[in-house]
Amino acid sequence: MHELTNKISLKKNIAKSNKGSLLVSILVITALFVTLGMLALQFIINQNAASNFRVDRERALQIAEAGAEYYRWHLAHVPEDYQDGTGGPGPYIHQYRDANNNIIGTFTLEITPPSSGSTVVTIKSTGQLTNKLNSTRSVTIKQGIPSFTKFAVVANTDMRFGVGTEVFGPIHSNGGIRFDGVAHNLVTSLQYSYNDPDHTGNNEFGVHTHVNAPPATGVSNTFRPLEAPSVAPPPYETPPNRSDVFMVGRQFPVPQVDFNSITSDLNTLKTKAEANGIHLLASGGQGYHITFRMDGKVDMWIVNTQLRCQYYSGTQWRDYGYCSNNFNRICTQTSNCNYCSLDGSRSCTTNFNCSSVGAGTCITSGFSCIQSSHSIGSRAADQSSFTYKTVSSLSYSLPTNGLIFIEDDVWVDGVVPNNTRISLIAAKEPLASGTANIFLNKDLTYARYCDNAVQNACSQTSECSGGAVCVDNSDNTSAIGLITQNNILVGYFSEDNLRVDAALIAQNGRVGRPYYGASFTISTSNSNFKLYPASGSLNPDGGTTCQQYRKRTSITTFGSLATNQRYGFAWTGYNLFNCGTFWNNSGYCDRTLNFDSNLTYAPPPDFPTTGQYETLSWEEN
Repeated sequence: MHELTNKISLKKNIAKSNKGSLLVSILVITALFVTLGMLALQFIINQNAASNFRVDRERALQIAEAGAEYYRWHLAHVPEDYQDGTGGPGPYIHQYRDANNNIIGTFTLEITPPSSGSTVVTIKSTGQLTNKLNSTRSVTIKQGIPSFTKFAVVANTDMRFGVGTEVFGPIHSNGGIRFDGVAHNLVTSLQYSYNDPDHTGNNEFGVHTHVNAPPATGVSNTFRPLEAPSVAPPPYETPPNRSDVFMVGRQFPVPQVDFNSITSDLNTLKTKAEANGIHLLASGGQGYHITFRMDGKVDMWIVNTQLRCQYYSGTQWRDYGYCSNNFNRICTQTSNCNYCSLDGSRSCTTNFNCSSVGAGTCITSGFSCIQSSHSIGSRAADQSSFTYKTVSSLSYSLPTNGLIFIEDDVWVDGVVPNNTRISLIAAKEPLASGTANIFLNKDLTYARYCDNAVQNACSQTSECSGGAVCVDNSDNTSAIGLITQNNILVGYFSEDNLRVDAALIAQNGRVGRPYYGASFTISTSNSNFKLYPASGSLNPDGGTTCQQYRKRTSITTFGSLATNQRYGFAWTGYNLFNCGTFWNNSGYCDRTLNFDSNLTYAPPPDFPTTGQYETLSWEEN
């Protein structure tokens, strides 16, 4: 009995023990689940907080970007307002509202205006959500307005770049482009196709070449079927790959570049020059001669007499002459400049001469025969100094705003030291239709000079006298801009190796060298040529002959070239340009147009621009 009782008691104890163990296990498991649940809940809470934080930061970034976009819009409407329309210093804080017009945050703007000589403005925008101090995000963008200096060459008409031309920079024309040289950058045109005025035949591509495709060599002057659309667009056809000519490619049609806007810029330039620059009224003579000096000063003369080269024709002496509407047309009188309305290269005497070949009517007025060399004589009286603002016009200090506005024709040359930025403008009233010109006959350079006491500008050592060497100390900190209403021309007595470091704009005329030709072949005997004025005149090399100046060796530009009419530093008489043929050609055998990329967003002072602000960079701070 006692043994049975013990067994029953043992079973009860075991049952109690099992119940206790089970309870402990349940408690442990319950605690584990509670802990895991709490951890999971905390993880969810943390993940939700992190997600909300990321969302808040993303929304703050969007607010910051909205602030930057707002100021881009503001600059598009008020390009020179860097104070957010307040007239006072920043930062500038704006409320940001959601689609329901609820304020959900702010963006704060810090605007850094362009530095001197630049068009680049810096916009820093910081976005923040309301009552969430840790949600701030900032972005910084740089905006710049490109000027006419964004192109190595930009034109408003049909262009032809001949054999021997090498261009290192973008090229654009609102007309068509025939390119027979070497282009190291993109070549673009407003035109998809056009009728090349230099030959007959159908339309060719807006940018095309007459260079024979490799392995062939040479140039063909006739219509090129492979360089012409096969059908009218759309779609636009892709031209052949001619990387031997267009090393980066060609593109057309592209948007137009506006030359007409330059007139309003001339008004601004004149006002600023009157206030703080140099402003010269009409000279009373032929114009002004401006020479920049390595010491940062400028010499200014009035030009009294031009030097000319005359040739003997028949029974009289004639000056070299060219038509104001066609610089490749020889003339001895204005009637030689008549042309057909539908073909400007065709001379005419009556309407019938034009209509019989389908070239419209004969234009007999509005253009003249220009008989001049555009060169300054070497006699002491050929130019003279004057008094400007009570002091001598020689060794005059350059203006702090870099603007020289001249209401007359201008001859310009010399050397500009580093850290010097100059815009020289030749413009007569009325500004929209005046006919001021700029003439280039001698080097115009950036810190490139003969290392002697005179320190004249030079393109090579052979131009320096007394054993001096032509040194190049330029460091890309200088800028020269030449702007004229009419033409920028290289004169007859120009240097054999000419260098021009400048951005050039011929608003209504052209950039180039006229065709100094005769209407027929003349003996090369010196007796058939003479300087005029004859008394005491010498050519720039110190001699008395002048026929050798018709052809020059090389011209090198460094900057940009904007021309309303057809550009050209080399002209043909009757055949393709050939440096070995004297009488059929005039101009520079080698033409190298270098692009100064430093000027694109840091042009010369107040240089005309070609559009609105463009985004140059975007980064998050």
